Amino acid sequence: MTKLLLAILVAFMPFAGNAQAESGPSQLPCRDPTSVLREAVFTLDIGTAHLHDGKDCLAEPGFSCDWSVTLRRTEEWGVHQRFLLVEIDADHVSGTGQWESVFVYRCQGDMYVSVFSNRFLYGAKVQLGANSDFWLTTGVWRRNDPTCCPSVEQRRHYVWNNGQRRFVAAESSEKPLNVRK
Repeated sequence: MTKLLLAILVAFMPFAGNAQAESGPSQLPCRDPTSVLREAVFTLDIGTAHLHDGKDCLAEPGFSCDWSVTLRRTEEWGVHQRFLLVEIDADHVSGTGQWESVFVYRCQGDMYVSVFSNRFLYGAKVQLGANSDFWLTTGVWRRNDPTCCPSVEQRRHYVWNNGQRRFVAAESSEKPLNVRK
C-alpha cells in the first residue's frame, strides 16, 4: 500500500510544484566547500540525505534502498569565485522517476549563504555565465503529457540582483520537444 501511494505521488509531483523548500548545509565555508559538501546533510523533498563520500541511500524502515542520492556537481564561478553551484541527483531505484535539486550559494564573508534552490523532475541543465548569472534548461509538462516525457523545454536566464540579494529570472523562452505519445 505504501509503495502504491508513493508511486501515485511521484506520478503527480511534476504538476504540484514544491510543497516545501529544499535546503543544503547552512554552515558551508567559502574555502574548500566541496569536501564539506561530500559529507553534508541535505533536506530534500524525498527525505533527509546524510551524504558520505557524496552519496546516500534513503529507505523506509524494513526496505532496501528506495532513493539513491548523489552529489553530482559542485562548481564555483563568478568574479572572485563568489558563487557556488551544487547539484544533487535523487534516483528512485525501487520505482520510477529521478529528481535533480539545484542549489546556488553566495560567498558572504568566509561562509556560503544559500540564495537559490529548486528541484526538477528528470533533471535540469545548468550553464554558468562568466559573471553572476546562469541559464537553467528544464522540461515542462503540459496537461496531457505523460510523466516520462515533457512536451516543452524551458530555458531561463537568472542574474544576480544585488539589491534583492538573490537571483532573479531575467528572461525565459520555451520550445516544443519532439515527443511521441
